[in-house]
Amino acid sequence: MRRILFVFTALLLLTWIGLPASPVKFGERPFIDIYKVPDSAIEKGHIRIKLSEKLSSQVQAYRYEEGSLKSFEIEELDALNLEYGITKITPLFGDSSKNLKWGWRHIEWGLHLWFELEYDSSADIRDIVMAYRGLDQSVQWAEPEYRKQLLSLTQDQIAAMEASLSRWTPNDPRYGEQWHYHNTGQTGGTVDADIDLPEAWDIEKGHSDVVVCIQDQGVQYDHPDLAANMWINPGEIAGNGIDDDNNGYVDDVYGYNFYQSTSNIVAGDHGCHVAGTVAAVTNNGVGVSGIAGGSGTGNGVRLMSTQVFAPTSGGDGFDLAPIYAADNGACISQNSWGYTSVGNYEQSVLDAIDYFNANGGGSVMSNGITIFAAGNNQSSGQWYPGCYSGVFAVAATTHNDTKAWYSNYDTWVDVSAPGGETNSVTSQGVLSCWSGSNYGFYQGTSMACPHASGVAALVVSYAHRNGRTLSSADVEDILESTADDHYAVNQSYLGQLGSGRINAYQALLATDPTMPSVSITAPAGGSVHDLNSSITITATASDTDGYITGVAFYIDDVLKSTDTSSPYSWVWNTTGYAGGPHSIKVIATDNSGNTATRSITVTLLAPPDEGFETGNFTLYPWVNNSSVPWTVQSSEVFSGTYAAKSGAISDNGSTTLSLPVVVSSAGNLSFWYKVSSESNYDFLRFYVDGVKKGEWSGSAGWAEASYPLTSGSHTLAWTYSKDGSWANGSDCAWLDHIIFPPMGTYYAPPQNLTATSGNAVVNLNWQAPATGTPSSYRVYRDGNYLASTGGLTYSDTNVVNETSYQYYVTAIYGAEESDPSNIVTGFPTTNPISTIIIGNGSETQPYPINRYWNYSSHEAIYLASQIGTACNIRYLGFHKGSGTDVSPIEAVSIYMKHTSESSLSSGDYSTDGYTLVYSGTFPNTDTSGWMEVELDNLFAYNGTSNLAILTIKGNQSYISNYPFWTYSTTTATQARQNRSDSSQPISLTASNNLPNLKLQAYVPAGLYPARNLIAVGGNGLVILNWSEPISGIPTGYKIYRNGNLLTTVTGLTYTDSAVVNGTTYSYYVVATYSGEDAEPTETVQATPNSSVIIGDGTDSNSNRDACPINVWYQSLHGQSVYTAAELNAAGVVGPINITQIGFNVTGLPALAMPNFVVRMGHTSATDVSSWISTGLTQVWSSSSYQPTNTGWNMYTLSTPFLWNGIDNIVVDTAFGLIGSYSSSGTTQYTSVTNGYRYVRSDNSDQTNIFSGGYNSSYRPNLKLTLQPNQSGPVILVNPTTLAYGDVAVGSTDTKTFTIQNSGDQTLTGTITTPTGYTVAAARNSTEAPLAGKESRNSLSFSINAGATKTYNLTFAPTAATSYNGNVVIANNSTNNTSVNIAVTGAGYNPPTIDIDNDALYAYLQVGTEGTDSFTITNTGSQPLTFSISMTELPSRAGNLLQAASAQEKSIAGSTLTLDASSYLPGTTVDWTFTATNASTDVEWLRDVIISFPAGVTVNSATNFVGGSGGDMTPDVTSGNGVTITWHGETSYGYGVIKGGESASATVNVTIGSSFGGNLTLPWTLNGDIYGSEPHTLSGSNVLTQDSPPIPWLSVQPLSGNIAAGQSLTITANFSAVGMAVGTYEAMLTIHSNDPVRPTLDVSATMDVWDVSLAPEIVVSPLALDFGAVEVGTTSVLQFTVQNTGNAQLTGTISTPSGYSVAQAGAKGFVDVVPSSASPALKQAPGARSAQAEVRNILTLSVPAGATITYNLTFAPTAMQSYPGNVIISSNDEDEPTVNIALTGSGYLNLAAPQVTVQKSTNGVTVSWEAVTNANRYHIYRATDPYGDYGTQPFATVLAPQTSWEDTEVLPMAFYKVVAAYEDIPAK
Repeated sequence: MRRILFVFTALLLLTWIGLPASPVKFGERPFIDIYKVPDSAIEKGHIRIKLSEKLSSQVQAYRYEEGSLKSFEIEELDALNLEYGITKITPLFGDSSKNLKWGWRHIEWGLHLWFELEYDSSADIRDIVMAYRGLDQSVQWAEPEYRKQLLSLTQDQIAAMEASLSRWTPNDPRYGEQWHYHNTGQTGGTVDADIDLPEAWDIEKGHSDVVVCIQDQGVQYDHPDLAANMWINPGEIAGNGIDDDNNGYVDDVYGYNFYQSTSNIVAGDHGCHVAGTVAAVTNNGVGVSGIAGGSGTGNGVRLMSTQVFAPTSGGDGFDLAPIYAADNGACISQNSWGYTSVGNYEQSVLDAIDYFNANGGGSVMSNGITIFAAGNNQSSGQWYPGCYSGVFAVAATTHNDTKAWYSNYDTWVDVSAPGGETNSVTSQGVLSCWSGSNYGFYQGTSMACPHASGVAALVVSYAHRNGRTLSSADVEDILESTADDHYAVNQSYLGQLGSGRINAYQALLATDPTMPSVSITAPAGGSVHDLNSSITITATASDTDGYITGVAFYIDDVLKSTDTSSPYSWVWNTTGYAGGPHSIKVIATDNSGNTATRSITVTLLAPPDEGFETGNFTLYPWVNNSSVPWTVQSSEVFSGTYAAKSGAISDNGSTTLSLPVVVSSAGNLSFWYKVSSESNYDFLRFYVDGVKKGEWSGSAGWAEASYPLTSGSHTLAWTYSKDGSWANGSDCAWLDHIIFPPMGTYYAPPQNLTATSGNAVVNLNWQAPATGTPSSYRVYRDGNYLASTGGLTYSDTNVVNETSYQYYVTAIYGAEESDPSNIVTGFPTTNPISTIIIGNGSETQPYPINRYWNYSSHEAIYLASQIGTACNIRYLGFHKGSGTDVSPIEAVSIYMKHTSESSLSSGDYSTDGYTLVYSGTFPNTDTSGWMEVELDNLFAYNGTSNLAILTIKGNQSYISNYPFWTYSTTTATQARQNRSDSSQPISLTASNNLPNLKLQAYVPAGLYPARNLIAVGGNGLVILNWSEPISGIPTGYKIYRNGNLLTTVTGLTYTDSAVVNGTTYSYYVVATYSGEDAEPTETVQATPNSSVIIGDGTDSNSNRDACPINVWYQSLHGQSVYTAAELNAAGVVGPINITQIGFNVTGLPALAMPNFVVRMGHTSATDVSSWISTGLTQVWSSSSYQPTNTGWNMYTLSTPFLWNGIDNIVVDTAFGLIGSYSSSGTTQYTSVTNGYRYVRSDNSDQTNIFSGGYNSSYRPNLKLTLQPNQSGPVILVNPTTLAYGDVAVGSTDTKTFTIQNSGDQTLTGTITTPTGYTVAAARNSTEAPLAGKESRNSLSFSINAGATKTYNLTFAPTAATSYNGNVVIANNSTNNTSVNIAVTGAGYNPPTIDIDNDALYAYLQVGTEGTDSFTITNTGSQPLTFSISMTELPSRAGNLLQAASAQEKSIAGSTLTLDASSYLPGTTVDWTFTATNASTDVEWLRDVIISFPAGVTVNSATNFVGGSGGDMTPDVTSGNGVTITWHGETSYGYGVIKGGESASATVNVTIGSSFGGNLTLPWTLNGDIYGSEPHTLSGSNVLTQDSPPIPWLSVQPLSGNIAAGQSLTITANFSAVGMAVGTYEAMLTIHSNDPVRPTLDVSATMDVWDVSLAPEIVVSPLALDFGAVEVGTTSVLQFTVQNTGNAQLTGTISTPSGYSVAQAGAKGFVDVVPSSASPALKQAPGARSAQAEVRNILTLSVPAGATITYNLTFAPTAMQSYPGNVIISSNDEDEPTVNIALTGSGYLNLAAPQVTVQKSTNGVTVSWEAVTNANRYHIYRATDPYGDYGTQPFATVLAPQTSWEDTEVLPMAFYKVVAAYEDIPAK
């Protein structure tokens, strides 16, 4: 089609040859999130779309009827038009073929690709726009039209306007009121706060060659103050109804009314006001003056009315008006309007602005200038179009030069101009023309903007009059550089009101040819130069009426030098200047003091090193041997003198320039390129090692590209290639300024590092470097050096299970070290890795990684219920459904985070809170299947939150045969996505399509339940399906119905046939593990029924969409496929008769359908991507069919259709010619790709047409009525594949399968197994085994109707070989007489460990050493891998503490660090936490929250000290497993740690001796929320458990590999140096890959002896009385232990309940171990003592002659007595046990009773309120209130009694009551 187009356009092109073409260049297009745009800012009822450029030829061939298009003839686009009820399609910029004059240029700019679509739909316009953007093939952009507004504020909005002001002025009667031209203070304003117009008129009043288009309301062309200056189209004859000048518009004499698409311009006050300010006729004795209105003879600038607004409200044609103005000679586009909402714009409008800027100018400028009002929203922000880089923006000022109250402001404003304020005084507004030949005052940036346009018109007039042709840049520079600085009265808006308020006089002076002129002759503007080079700046300057006194040179506005003689020059030494753009400015001054200024920008970059500046390719070994090679040329360069240019190739040719490089250290390669080619057909492509990294085509100016290069050898290649025909532009590419990464000797790193994790070990393996011979290798763990080795393996045994580690390896070459290898993750664990698969849908989509576009972004949420457990995720995969391209997917980044959200809405994504878990290339290794990556970092999923996954695909050129990924449909929108060819999409569209996900993760050990139970009711049966547990291998699954156990099966499916149709049943499944049951699944319900529905969609097709009963066309034939899998999932099991089918009618057809037929058949096709014409049987017909009721319309089949239970079903419907048509008839459908194929016609009967037509995804939902086929036995076997994997020779593995008979007769047959496999009836089966052989290779069976039996299939390999084959089940069924179960498995001989000594022993005298050994032998046939861990058993030796090292666990921004990375159980330590505030704004930290796990007891906690706002104080300072919140807040509510500060606190903790594994301390930092997000940061510090070194034992080696049949000796070194007399014991545990004995224990014992040495113990005191201590508090007393002997005194100190002991001056104690030390010493690690009492115990160690003081702490927990003894056991043979007697009691500080006294019959009654925890009350009596109450109570009563009667009569008595508990003394 692209070539055919030339034939049709050849003649037309003749009229275009020779016309100058402006380069097509568009400005920036920032992204708009349309879902955040309010309804009030969007025009409803229509949208705009721009078709793909590849459709340009097709679009040019369109023929329009009455200006509109019936359809696009593009299937996906027309289908979407039908869906949204598109009623009209019109070309947005008109029919380019009708514009004979400028149509060629409109096509060049792509304007013909824009269309406006009017729609009739209730859908949200935002959804409609996004739907069109989603048409990948045909639409490159879609957008709504945003509402605009005129930017003035009328007196109707503020106050009643003065009807008339009649003041005398010389000529134009009201000129004196126009203070904005000449401010004399006439309105109370500041004198000279104006544009100095009278002074300017002395120089220029306007030139009639200058045309200003007024894009506004219509301009009254016969207004007495405007008529003489109206533009009149010289080529048009008014009123003749002919387009005389062939510009595409009829009778456009004064311009055009684009709002109403007519030449009849309708005047409006706003349009006339704006036009009058620009060029009302000046000095004509009428009304007002205009800025460029001439001298009264009609010689002012010309006003072209391009009307886009109605006189009252509404607007249109904003994209057409600038095109018209440019095409018809306008040089200035005046625009006093803007969008109603910030950030909104339309690409079509910006395209039109760019077009005017490039093609406007007429005969007086080289290009057009577009001037816009800044807006009246009193704010800054991106207010379009004013903020667009392609326009000149104007803010508004008052008669005092201050910013008008309403005016917008921002750094994008270029200048200010008078806009006035009419709030209080009308005359302080801007005075100009109104329609109806009237005049009036307005205020607004709408009034400021035409002041700038008018002054621009004066400037252009003056230059044109004097023979100068200015560019838009010249005009902008003049207006900005000559503006008056008004920031003295606008201090609050510095830099946000442009360069100042415009000054017409100064602008003309700057344009005056008699003024000095200056230009920069070198360097060229925009040129690029090397950093640290010297640049010679030269300038020319002249003056027509005097001479130049000097030229000053400025760099970045800093004066550097002045040259007073021509030629003017200065050498700029760029040393010390930063890379990037810099401004060069020159100012010439003449002898009158007048100046002229010119500026350019140049860029400094690092010098290139590709060698092009030699003028050839000789500096590097460039390969340039294409048939048409590249050249080095100087006509087109980016920097320097030379650049490379591609060869002049022909069609289908290519030319390549390549370079082999050796990169010594990884870095970036950068280069600059330029392309001028046929867009999207001829390309410059860049390759690294044959892999394409980037491509560019079309018209692309110099641009930079940068790509990372790894160290090593690479081949770089740049190729320019052409397609089969046509060319555009210069048809070539250029290359320049290449900067390479460090080059030199390359030290190759190790390759393909892998990590295999086991129990307490990580085994590393790698390959030698690709080149070079290293002397050794260095292993790094978590970034720190770990070990060196000469081999290619290393085993790290110093690791902790359930902890993630990262490793890399480097190669050592003498004194040099290579770059790191790839990084791998090790995760030692006792738990196997488990697979979690979420989603089983088979539908496909391009997401989550869209390769059809250069960029894609996808976010998804997977629910905790879908994942099922906490786990450490190591691998992630997506399932590829199809796609023939298998090239790697580059630049993929995957993020994960926990989230409480369960759905996603359309909008921007953010990486806040996410963790980057993978970055690199994503595999795409096959045309289908799981594509998986190993994550760079394990992600610790907590099991309770939902999991969010963000997948970002960076820039990679799109491909055609891209992957389609499978997904499952969710109820909520759990996904969102977008794609782009230009940049990374940020705004994503919500979707119900959740990609199927595969996770491989480490999960905690446990009994995991079955998952994903589904129950489907069929006809007389319920089918259950479920998934295996996340981890573990159940021995079976128990099936429960209505709470009762039905049976136990071993597969993952069960069919319950003992059910009654219409009855609802509840089911759950329990996984069982050798007698232990897991938790049940969720309970599901199903109701068996004789009817089923296929399809769950709830939408209906429109009344013009094809469906079985739609009569929009007079005849229709359609068909759909319903798969066997869908029928099975709905509970339908065949063979079975279908007696009825039906469709769910949602809209009745208005016409009867003649000869309606229904046909059905079996098919292997899964959809109707092509017609199915064979095997169809007519099952129902009607001579005239018209449904009369909505809902399910059922057809009773003339002959039941017998579904065979295997194939898919095709349903085919058709009806003949009706004779008329109606847009009616709809059914409910489910969206299925290729779900409904149809053909329809108004002319012929389509019933038997099986060709052509269309495909739709609207597959009708289908209802079936079923009747079991009474035809014999029916077999169902599950599963049909069994994979056993590797099984050791001599061992067995058993799996199960089931045979079900769903027929009505007995099923019989024989099961035959291949070699290596045997079959037997499962134990819960009623099948009787064959005599004498329960398991055999052939087994007969007999299964009753409706029954199911389970069989065990056992794999028993006898050799190390593969065992693949089929279990064959021959049977008498009616549906499948031979069923195969495919089986796979392999036998292997495992490694086998053996040791010759399991008890190491040494008997040593103090100060000596000795050895013992054992040998490990591998008696297996595979390599044995082993590692050894050592544990010291409790003995008479003390523990040694390791020094703590710092660990930092930080998150983005602020951190909380801990000065320890490990811990030792049973110790008391100080931990110092440091909180650092990394905030860069005003936010201070206010809270630190740390949680301590159970088993960690906090003894004390200090304040966080260091914040300048004060300390943070803790709310808790002691307790087991507590959470402490430190809080600090100033009196103003701020935090206390400001940005950049740190504060620290020390916590003293005791770690329980039974605590093990990683110790995690979660923390949270809270800010005071006065800064920006986030205000809360969370993380955790993780400490690993120390294995304390054993000072008396070491073992070598601790790990290794032993080949089959080989042995290795392990040596144990014992040392009694520095050890005390006693017995020392340890346990060595050998971990190996022996599957039978994965662990073996070897004991190690050392007995230390000495002569003539003995300790002697003295303890004081031998009794301690603590008295009464309040419950919840503590009391401390001391005792001493003295060793008066000459040997070390060792032993233990045990305390009873309520007491604990610690050495004075030390911190903490060892808690809860058996109190009898001696028996425990001989127990294995982890064994429990049989003794019932468990006491606190502390190791005793007192040197000879020393005395140690101990603290004994009493901490009562209840109101009771605490008697007991401290028991000190030691090695003093004369006194092995010493007791300290203890007494003490706990009491509660009970509340004082509230007492009353009353007279009673017998005396006095004393009453009181009950006191909590008191169980008795003591009554005391005295005769004087201050007298003696006695030491003993007068009486005592027991609770619950609360009164006592005193019968002894006294003259006066006083009572007090004391609450007490038991016999504890009362307080």
